[in-house]
Amino acid sequence: MKRYVSLVALVILAMQLVFAGDEPKQCTINVKGMTCGSCVNRVKSAVRSLDGVQTINVSLEKGIAEVSYIPAKLSENDLIASIEKTGFSASLAEPSQEKKGKAEMEMPSSAEFDEARAKLQTGKEKLAKDGKYSCCISPSCNFCAIAMNMCPCGMNVTKGEPVCGECKGGWMAGYGAIPDIKPENVKMMPPDKAKMGYEMRAKMMKMTKEMKEKK
Repeated sequence: MKRYVSLVALVILAMQLVFAGDEPKQCTINVKGMTCGSCVNRVKSAVRSLDGVQTINVSLEKGIAEVSYIPAKLSENDLIASIEKTGFSASLAEPSQEKKGKAEMEMPSSAEFDEARAKLQTGKEKLAKDGKYSCCISPSCNFCAIAMNMCPCGMNVTKGEPVCGECKGGWMAGYGAIPDIKPENVKMMPPDKAKMGYEMRAKMMKMTKEMKEKK
C-alpha cells in the first residue's frame, strides 16, 4: 500500500512539473525589413509552423510580432530564428518604460521590511545600552532617530511643547507614559517642524556622502 501511495505521489509530482511548463508566455519581437502584407504573412507562416506557438500578431506599421507560446516546447530564440529564416532581421524587444517602471517599483515583502526594522531597532538598543540614545516610548520611535539622532519628545512634553506623531501615538496606545501627563493632552509637532527635521537630516546625509566621495 505504501509503495502504491509513493508511486501516486511521484506521478502527481511529475504531472505538476510537466504542466508547469505548459503555462503560455508572451513576447514581442522586433522585425526589420517588412514592407507589405506579403511580408507579414511570411512572418506569420514561419512562426505558426513551430510546435508550441499559440497565437501570433504581426504589425507592419510597428515592425513587431507579438507571440504567445509554450516555453516547455520552444524558446524566444527559436521564434527569432524562424523569422530570420524568412530573410528578415529579428530581435527581442526591450520592455516598455512603463513595464520597467513597474518592475523597479516592485514592493518589498513584509519579511524584508521586518528585517530592516529589526536592524534599526537593534542599532538603537545598542546605543541605548551605551548611554548614547534613549526614547520615551518602547519600542522606540523611528522619526526622532532618523531625523534628529535623538528623541527630545520626553523632555518636550514636560515643557508643554509638541512631540512627534510616533511618540504621541505610542503614548496613546499605552507604550510608555509620562507621569502626571495625559496622552490625549499632548500636543503633536506641526507639519512644518516635522518637515524641517527631515530636511536637516537629508542635508546631513548628503554632506556625509559628499565627504566620503572626496576621500
